[in-house]
Amino acid sequence: MENGTFLGLTSLQTLDLDGNDITKIRSGAFRGLSSLKSIDLSNKEIQNIESGAFIGLTSLESLDLSRNKITTMENGTFLGLTSLQTLDLDGNDITKIRSDVFRGLSSLKSIDLSNKEINNIESGAFIGLASLESLDLSRNKITNMENATFLGLTSLKKLDLSNKEINNIESDTFIGLISLESLDLSRNKITNMDNATFLGLTSLKKLDLSNKEINNIESDTFIGLTSLAYLDLSRNKITNMENATFLGLTSLKKLDLSNKEINNIESGAFIGLTSLAYLDLSRNKITNMDNATFLGLTSLKKLLCNKPSKRSIDKQFYVLDPTKSSETFNGLQILMKCTFSSGNEALYKVSG
Repeated sequence: MENGTFLGLTSLQTLDLDGNDITKIRSGAFRGLSSLKSIDLSNKEIQNIESGAFIGLTSLESLDLSRNKITTMENGTFLGLTSLQTLDLDGNDITKIRSDVFRGLSSLKSIDLSNKEINNIESGAFIGLASLESLDLSRNKITNMENATFLGLTSLKKLDLSNKEINNIESDTFIGLISLESLDLSRNKITNMDNATFLGLTSLKKLDLSNKEINNIESDTFIGLTSLAYLDLSRNKITNMENATFLGLTSLKKLDLSNKEINNIESGAFIGLTSLAYLDLSRNKITNMDNATFLGLTSLKKLLCNKPSKRSIDKQFYVLDPTKSSETFNGLQILMKCTFSSGNEALYKVSG
């Protein structure tokens, strides 16, 4: 596409170039389209976008460049797109996100960078995107998340880092994400997390850590996540739930620990989860639970777990009768339903 291709079309608002075999967009190609609000350049053969290619598109709100063959984005690629709100770069061959590549996109609310070959994000890559609310980096080849990777994204609410090769998250990786509400780290290769992994995520409500290689959760890992309502740790390799593992999660309502290798739950493992209403411990290898296993779960309404053997726990566990001798469920005053993975189900309601 040459400079000035669309000169004179000053009232045009939507441009769909579907079905064209464009391979390169030259600087100034869209000059004169001052009223344009949407461009669809998806499913093409675009390999190269010159700096200043979108200059003059001051009204543009949506730009779709998905499923092309773009390999690099230089500084100045998106220069002048001051009204842009949605940018779709899904399914290209980009390997690196350069520092300042998105500078000037002050109105941008959503970026899709999924299904790519990205293996490196330079420090400061997202600087200037103060309005961004959603960032999708799923299905890439990033292995390490560096300190302050997302610095400047103060309005970000949703971050998808799933289906990657991530095996390490440095301390303070998520620093500055004060508005983040949803973080998806599922299906990666992370094995361990420390107490600075999620530092500063005070607005986080949903955290997905499922389908990972996690075998250890350090004490205080979740400290500071005071708004977290949903935590998915299913399908990992954790074998032991230590005392006070979830300390600080006072707003947590749903916790999924299913499909794991858990064989032991220490007394007080769930201490502090005063708002928890749903707990899934099904499809694990738990052989023993004592009378402090569920200590502090005063709001729990539904519990899913394996059917234990008669050797591992008092037989009264099956009927969940609080008047009998078993103290395993002491403190669960409002538990209404317990479902065993074998298909057996029991209802529990404290009288009086």
